[in-house]
Order: sequence, then C-alpha cells, then structure tokens
Amino acid sequence: MDSLEYSTEARNVLNLFYSVDKILYVEGEDDVNFWEVVFNAVGGPSVEIQEAGGKPQLCDRMEEVRSGVGDYLVAIDADFDFFDQIEECPRIMRTYGYSIENTIVTGQIINRLVCSVAKVPRRSFPLEVCVDWLKQIEMDLQNLIIFDIVNRVDGLGHVVVVDNCDRFMKGRKSKEVCAERVGGHLRALPFSVSEERELVVKSRLAELGRGWLDVLRGHFLMSLVQRYVKSSVARLRSEVSISREMFFGTLVLAFEMTFNEQHPHFEYYSRTVTRATGVDNDSKMLFCV
Repeated sequence: MDSLEYSTEARNVLNLFYSVDKILYVEGEDDVNFWEVVFNAVGGPSVEIQEAGGKPQLCDRMEEVRSGVGDYLVAIDADFDFFDQIEECPRIMRTYGYSIENTIVTGQIINRLVCSVAKVPRRSFPLEVCVDWLKQIEMDLQNLIIFDIVNRVDGLGHVVVVDNCDRFMKGRKSKEVCAERVGGHLRALPFSVSEERELVVKSRLAELGRGWLDVLRGHFLMSLVQRYVKSSVARLRSEVSISREMFFGTLVLAFEMTFNEQHPHFEYYSRTVTRATGVDNDSKMLFCV
C-alpha cells in the first residue's frame, strides 16, 4: 500500500504521473494481480493498480467516486452485496462472485495445477474429475452457504463460515466434506432459516445467475481447493508441501493463461470494465431479498 496520502485533486491526476489512463484502487495485494489480468484480458485501458489494505479503507474512495469528485476507479469484492439495496456507480467494480477466488477457481485451473505439481500428463488426471468434485462440494455446502447469506443479510453477526475448511472435512487429509459436521455446526448456531427464507435466497441467486460456489467465501473456497490439490498430487505422485502464498500465486498464473472468452465469468468482467471506463456513468439499483 502506498504510504503517501493524496488529496482528491491529486488522485485525479495521479494517472498522469504513472503515464496510464486511470488509477484503480483495490482492497488488498491479492487483488492487484487479479485485476491486472482482467484488464489485460478484456482489452481495458491502461491502469495503475494500488491496494488500500482492505474494503473499509476504500470507503472514502468509493464515496468520492459516487459523488463525482473522484476521477478514478475502484474494484472491490462483491461479498454479499447482491442481497443489499444500494445505489451503484459503474466506476465501482465488483467481482462476479463473493471474491476474486470465486472467479479464479475453475475445474480447468484445478486440473492444470494438479497435473503441473504432480508432473503427470493430463490424460492421467481428466478434467471431469475436477469438475465432478466441484459439483459435489457445491451440493455438500449449500445449506452452509444459505445460513451464511441469511446471517449477513439480517446483520446477525454470527460466525457461519470461517477462513479454513478443516472443521468440516471427513478427515485430516480428506478432500471430502462431512455432512454430519456441517449439520452439527448449523444446529449449534443461535438462529435458524425457514423454508420460506431459503426459497427467497435460492430465487435471488437464480435471478442473478449465480451458483452456490459463486457466493462461497473466497478464503474458505481456497482452503478447499488447496486440500484437493494436495490430496490429488499425493495420490498421483507423492505428498507435497504448498504454502498459501505459493499456492495462490500458482493459481493466478493458471488463471492468466485461461481467462478468455471461454471462461464463465469473462463476459461479466468485459461488460464491467467497459461500463467503468466508458462515458455512461448512470447509476442503477441492486435489489435486496
């Protein structure tokens, strides 16, 4: 994060200093590489990307953009903003899913990563195996995600989904979710979700065209994928140790290689960048459930 604090007027011309079209402010250091890949892939204008240290630290930048005094771009994780009623500005770009991880993680990328780390040809580990695992995870975690969404929308303030998936897995090294552990966790929560509320959540996601893995918390999803990769590599070759930083960096490299028109989120980001950098700056409403 840049240690200097600029005035709004200075930020409006900071792009001239960097010889780029726009300054883009993002939440954290992981977001820098992600949005750089996105802008390069969709043919967006040149940008200098600066991280702010978190979403709360971007509140002032977003208010400046909304009010029209800030002539720069902001990119943030969508989190559960899908379910809020907010007046949105095109120059505040949101991720397709809960966070950048929900776009980075695809069956194709997992397949590439497993084969690369295990040093095996892809015919030894078919893409369909990765896709089927993601589908199973989506089914196993549906109720957990519903509770997490209701907890956030109602402002209950409970911890439903943590950053690590360990407590919900069948074993210490397992890549399979344990239904009993998930169910026990949900029963222990101090709130419940009615069938009617569950249907409202499902209807809203269907309206948005989002799947369950699109709205699973990013760090939790990443811990699941890291487990799956380590388990799969151990079966194909031998156990490996992969740090979080190395794992994420490798995923981003694979994402850069595969983020094109065939990626399921490519069209969304292409439209988002076009709206953010075009002349049309009309606001629109996002609806709540």
